[in-house]
Amino acid sequence: MPVKRPIVRYAMLAFLFAITMVYEVRYTGDILRGERVDVPFFITESATNRIAFATPDAHRAGIRTGDQLLAVDGVPYTGTSVLGDARARARPGSRIVRRFLLLLQNLCRSSA
Repeated sequence: MPVKRPIVRYAMLAFLFAITMVYEVRYTGDILRGERVDVPFFITESATNRIAFATPDAHRAGIRTGDQLLAVDGVPYTGTSVLGDARARARPGSRIVRRFLLLLQNLCRSSA
């Protein structure tokens, strides 16, 4: 009995690999130059604009748990896709401008 080769599956796998490579090509120059984009990491609560978690880098940038994210690069925050778009457009050395509504407790804590 002849062995069936999954040619269609291999073709689909090759196609997906090619798409991934095309997507990653735009980062190759940055990687070869050793450049990187530092963006303090934080997570918003589900279906809100309130910060649920912020890393120490985010804390150093003034982002605290409980703050509300209002806008990213001038675009009103309507969901995580706004953050993803800003990160995707970021180039080494560029800034991502975010507007926050800080909680009173965070303002008191940072001024003490």
